[in-house]
Amino acid sequence: MPEYWSEVLEKKNSLFMDAYGAISKVLYPSFEYLAQVLRPCFLYMGVFPQNYEILKSKVVIMWAAEGFPEPLGWQTENEYSEQCLRALSYNNLVLLHKESTIWNIKSSGVKSCLVHTSVWHFCKTEAKKNKFFHMLHKCDDDLEEGIEGQRRLTIHNNILFAIKDVRNLIEDSCASTTRSLLCFGPYCRYQVPIFFGLRLLRMVDALTIRFYEFPIEVVKLVQLRYLALTCDGDLPSSIYKLWNLQFLIISRHLSIKPFEAPSFIPKEIWDMKELKHLQVVGSDLRDPCGTSLPNLTTLLDVSTLSCTKAIFEAIPNLRKLGIQIESEPDAAEALSFLDQISNLKKLQILKCVVVNPDLMTETLLHPHPLPTSLTVLKKLHLSGLGYSWEDMSVIGSLPNLEVLKLRCYAFQGRTWIVEEKRFAKLGYLVIEDTDLVKWEVREGGCPNLYYLSIKHCHLLEEIHGRFGHN
Repeated sequence: MPEYWSEVLEKKNSLFMDAYGAISKVLYPSFEYLAQVLRPCFLYMGVFPQNYEILKSKVVIMWAAEGFPEPLGWQTENEYSEQCLRALSYNNLVLLHKESTIWNIKSSGVKSCLVHTSVWHFCKTEAKKNKFFHMLHKCDDDLEEGIEGQRRLTIHNNILFAIKDVRNLIEDSCASTTRSLLCFGPYCRYQVPIFFGLRLLRMVDALTIRFYEFPIEVVKLVQLRYLALTCDGDLPSSIYKLWNLQFLIISRHLSIKPFEAPSFIPKEIWDMKELKHLQVVGSDLRDPCGTSLPNLTTLLDVSTLSCTKAIFEAIPNLRKLGIQIESEPDAAEALSFLDQISNLKKLQILKCVVVNPDLMTETLLHPHPLPTSLTVLKKLHLSGLGYSWEDMSVIGSLPNLEVLKLRCYAFQGRTWIVEEKRFAKLGYLVIEDTDLVKWEVREGGCPNLYYLSIKHCHLLEEIHGRFGHN
């Protein structure tokens, strides 16, 4: 009857809240059962928007920056965070989304996860009650009720920063307590006056807010451990004042850059000894001049200008490297930087992508010999390099390689023959956008392969061989 539906419409918010309240009573025992070290990890999943697919790589560095319990001595942060996610999944509190998870349950890796709507509401309510975090979405009770003394603010509507009264209220209520400012609202194409007056901030994530230039007031936040911004301007030399910074992520609003001289990160970056993760899109490292970053484990979105012997020797503990190559017709030595990668003795993950390769040429780049000394490498992602399949024998001999992704003519040719006893530990293989027609795996090749994805190949007619786990 229409009158009953009208009653439901009038009470829809209370009906949902009543339902979430009832579900929370069911979830609470699972939360209580969690080990103490897992409880903050679980509640933290609520800082993200509802139905938000959370990348494990994002969770890893945010947990670390927040100072949650550190991994045991034999664990990396990546291994520890994955162990935590699996424990939460085991307790039915976090979903490991299989369609977006790169490795299945047999593998050692999880790419992303998701929390159910009811679990998300539980996290939000429990976190607010315990002053773990406070969520701001609109100018109502969210803003005034319970904001005082909150340690973390997660903003799901970035336009709130344009309201002066909101900024004043945050300053008055949170200046002495708030350590994290997390902006996860819809992306703002235009700059809003984000509030950097919380001088005790340790974390700022504002990737969904565009800045025309780097906000210079940020360098006053000397307690920062984690900084993630979207801005098109250069980093200031005063960035070194953030001497506690461990994670620096700078994205760009403009994906098409004008033709100009190379952009470099200020040389003062080498004075920031606590840095673990460095990702400044479109900018490269300068010569270290005898200094080093001993704690840097991740360097992403750099060009071959950052791949020199001096720089690699100054970051001896690097475990993850992402390189973007601008392909040019005369790039005869475009891949010569590969000779220097042998200086990275602890490198486990390498991603090398040619930006907008010319697929019409016979060879995309003049191939340079692949390095043979990457004995600890576990994951390799290549795109647009144009190697011949005969060159794959070098990669096949890497003793610890578990994941291999080949996209956009990383290799080219009609036939790929995997030689005997190659790819001993390879479990995950992706081949996309190539002219491959025939793939033959000889005895003992790829014995542990359990996941194979072949997409957008010219005409893949035949696959011959044996696999230990298909």
